[in-house]
Amino acid sequence: FLIDPDLAVEEGRGAVSGARGKMGTRAFMAIGALVGEQQHSFMHDLESFFWVLFWICIHYTGTDESRVVTRLDQWNYVNTEELAAMK
Repeated sequence: FLIDPDLAVEEGRGAVSGARGKMGTRAFMAIGALVGEQQHSFMHDLESFFWVLFWICIHYTGTDESRVVTRLDQWNYVNTEELAAMK
């Protein structure tokens, strides 16, 4: 999933949420974000975009043709450290 509606926040906030946990779809998170790097940079955003593009290219072969790649589907179920190592 590209969005996590259950983690959505109200649009009108003036500052960052201060959430201490990792938020987002883990399969698309940058490795640095998975291993807990404190400083977020634009490189994390570029890497996340890469993982989304990678996922789309692997799972879709045409306009109405999709496939399940079981090796990559486990990215949704392994723990954070294992996912970082797999990537």
